[in-house]
Amino acid sequence: MRPSRAAFLVLFAGAFLLEASLCFAANPPDPKVSAKGEILFISTDPMGAVVVLDGRALPKTTPMLLRDLSPGKHRLSITRMGYRTETQSFTAEAGKVAAITMNLHEDFISPVLPADESLEFKGRLYPYASHYYEIPTGSYTISRDGNTVSFAPIFPGQNALSFFNVLTPIVIGVSAVTTIGTIFSTSSHPDWSGPVASYLASAISIGIDISLHVQKARYINTYSVTPVPRELSTVPQRYRKASELLSQGDLSDAADQYIAIIEQPQDSIYYPLSLYQLGRIQLIQGDVMLATAELRLIVNKYPLPEIYDKACKSLADIADRQADYKAALGYLGEMVFYDPLYPKDQIEQYRSAIEERMSGSAK
Repeated sequence: MRPSRAAFLVLFAGAFLLEASLCFAANPPDPKVSAKGEILFISTDPMGAVVVLDGRALPKTTPMLLRDLSPGKHRLSITRMGYRTETQSFTAEAGKVAAITMNLHEDFISPVLPADESLEFKGRLYPYASHYYEIPTGSYTISRDGNTVSFAPIFPGQNALSFFNVLTPIVIGVSAVTTIGTIFSTSSHPDWSGPVASYLASAISIGIDISLHVQKARYINTYSVTPVPRELSTVPQRYRKASELLSQGDLSDAADQYIAIIEQPQDSIYYPLSLYQLGRIQLIQGDVMLATAELRLIVNKYPLPEIYDKACKSLADIADRQADYKAALGYLGEMVFYDPLYPKDQIEQYRSAIEERMSGSAK
């Protein structure tokens, strides 16, 4: 067990209990869930994408659970900064439970360099010792100097800018020559039409040149580097390792692996998956309060189709054991029966048993 685990669990528990309480207060379990339309899970990897359904942006980000979606054809658009927009059309059916899962495609590239090299971008060095780096897709000039690889974005109007960089001094020089010639002209009425025309040409050339320089600066400023800790690339492997440890009954080491995943940025689907598994371990170890908080977060904030019904059922079991029968019925009512592990008739039998216990306790 890592030395920092105890301290982490204390902070972890406080934060999770607060967030879960807020989610629970805003979304208390309702034993009477409407199912006139379709029930639809929408999830993405990574999470946190904005969903536009039939032209209307939904208030929450992925993952989400839509209840009572009107039957008929719908169009879905999913956007997340740094990723391509994904669209999908589908037909909703009354009473159906469905899931749409999208793996978002990056709108950036990740140059692969050895750990002892650095990336130079816009005059700044980014060492590869502890991070990978993501840069936007586009055209670049790439050069190497020792252990440093430089990426310089290519401005789309660079050819025009180069042209006016050459043309502008020439036009200004022509203006100067024509002006001097007119000033020292021996004519009593010198012709200033030539210099005036050259002044106008110079002003136009200078204006275009300045405009292109401003456009280039703005274009370059839209490019940025996003550092990605090397640990993130090991999250899927770490999750598989934790699952192996869990299957072998090594709860402590499995919990350490899941906690290590949770400590990473929270936009990976492995975050709620690890939350669920960590909640299972804590239930076995008797930490019911923290497990309840984590399961509530899954139900209210991270409703992934593969764990949502499991989380609802686990919460119902906890509430039933605590004789909080109303809450237990509420969590059973939240189930959507997407998971084949829980047949609807079996849950109805469980519901009836809880109602009998509730009736008996009221006497």
